[in-house]
Amino acid sequence: MRPFFVLSLVASLVVPAGAHAQTVEETVAFIVLGLEDNSNKMTKHGTAKIIQRSSSPAIYDFVGAPLKGGIERVTVRSIKKCTIGVTIVGDPEEPVEIVYDFDKFIDLDLSLGLPILTFTPSCGVSRDNLCSAKAPLEVTMPVDRLLRALSYLRSNFCAGNAF
Repeated sequence: MRPFFVLSLVASLVVPAGAHAQTVEETVAFIVLGLEDNSNKMTKHGTAKIIQRSSSPAIYDFVGAPLKGGIERVTVRSIKKCTIGVTIVGDPEEPVEIVYDFDKFIDLDLSLGLPILTFTPSCGVSRDNLCSAKAPLEVTMPVDRLLRALSYLRSNFCAGNAF
């Protein structure tokens, strides 16, 4: 019995070769856009395959769907510890950058039917020099995965604000 116990213990400690901890950039990409490597994403022009090119910065290419006027690449980068820039590049628009300050993050509001990140009243989310304390999310993942990702972000990178 004892050798079986030791083998079981050793087997439980083995980490799969492909497993890795997500970076803050990968975590934010998942939270705000639902991006994951080798996943499919519905776009206004069909289904695109998401290919992750790097993890820090997290770079995702949208391939396989007719991309005319759609997203081609998303880059998520740390500007400072908990300030994350999300740059969306599409054809033919100029790149759009949205900046999230997760030091100011409070909670996820689900009261209106779609998930909304809420921040302190100061500038938690900015785009084109406009600030907001709320960021609606256009993600179709189950809410429990989104909540786990937010918990992971808070536990490992940015504690945010209690209120």
